[in-house]
Amino acid sequence: MFLLQLISFIAESQSSKTYTLISKKTGKLNVKGIESLPPPLKGMAALYSAMGGTNCIDQQCELTTALGLGNQGSEAQKALIHKYFPNDKAAILLIGQDCYLPPDSSASFSNFVSLALT
Repeated sequence: MFLLQLISFIAESQSSKTYTLISKKTGKLNVKGIESLPPPLKGMAALYSAMGGTNCIDQQCELTTALGLGNQGSEAQKALIHKYFPNDKAAILLIGQDCYLPPDSSASFSNFVSLALT
């Protein structure tokens, strides 16, 4: 019985899938990869899009838009983050700040160079 459980665990751990949201090679957004995200990973991507920029101009950030959440800090983005991270202190802080990110032209902006979820 233990051997069967071990084999099952190994098979599950080796079958994990990686979703590349921002390619390490090109630094470009992978829209098809984003569209195929399962809902919990979409929630995680929404959280990441609130933490770091993706070519933000005013209230539009590429990752947030590609996730189908509209503008940065939209009610859809905040609701998705809250759904999957209801008790997370960082998530609560981000939601309270309307997921604000400085624009790319700001002296204090940050952009993801690459982003992948496994």
